[in-house]
Amino acid sequence: MDFSNQNFTQNEWKSCLKVLNALKDEPFSNPDNQTFSGLITKIHKNAKKQSRQGNYFQMKSQKKR
Repeated sequence: MDFSNQNFTQNEWKSCLKVLNALKDEPFSNPDNQTFSGLITKIHKNAKKQSRQGNYFQMKSQKKR
């Protein structure tokens, strides 16, 4: 993965994944559950929205053919 376009370093990415892997089985074992759950909700919501938009544009381009 190219990190030159990201707002975080490769080490920060590795740390993030390490924390998420540690919390995947016990998500409430974190020091700030309100912030953690809010961020997870926002990430999920935005990913879902972007996925729907991608699917919409893909279907729209296929209809034009």
